[in-house]
Amino acid sequence: MTSPQRARWLAIVVLTLVAGALLLAPRWVPQVGPVTSRWWRAWLPARGAEITVEVTDNRFLPATLRIPAGATVTWINRGTLMHTTTGIDAGWDGVLAVGQRFSFTFTRAGTYRYLCRPHVLNGMLGTIEVH
Repeated sequence: MTSPQRARWLAIVVLTLVAGALLLAPRWVPQVGPVTSRWWRAWLPARGAEITVEVTDNRFLPATLRIPAGATVTWINRGTLMHTTTGIDAGWDGVLAVGQRFSFTFTRAGTYRYLCRPHVLNGMLGTIEVH
């Protein structure tokens, strides 16, 4: 094996390991609601606090959110384009011009996926986990 072949092989191995680590790494999911750890309570909004998702150009922040049943989520368009928040698994569809807000109350436990209709092909998707 020549030196350039060895270098190419090593680069492929390293990239494969890094990609695998990123795919298998646990993802941090913000939670709202009761938790058992006192450390986390300091970082969570109080019950009844406004739960917001920032809508920027081509992403929802956070893209995944855990909330208690009965909570209301408000999406705020902080991007420079018009966006939507459209429930795939439930019946809401909010159209957001720049600076506008849309709110929806989740009354039942479950996992709700949503998207931005104009930008779904750009990967603008989100998930709300209601407990």
